[in-house]
Amino acid sequence: MVNLISALLLQRGSKNDLNLRSAFIHMIGDVAATVGAVSAGILIYFTHANWLDPFISVLIGFPHPL
Repeated sequence: MVNLISALLLQRGSKNDLNLRSAFIHMIGDVAATVGAVSAGILIYFTHANWLDPFISVLIGFPHPL
C-alpha cells in the first residue's frame, strides 16, 4: 500500500521531471512485484501448483516498457 500511495503522489510530477518519472516507474514496478508475489502465493496455496512461483518471478523480472 505504501508503494502504491507513493506512486500516486509521484505521478503528478513525473510528467515534467525525469527524476520523478524514474521514481514513479520504480514504485509501479514494486507494486506490480508485490501484487504478483501475493497472487502467486494465494494461487499456490489453493492449487498446490508450485511451478507458479518461478513463473511469476520470471514475469516480474521481465522488462516492461512504460
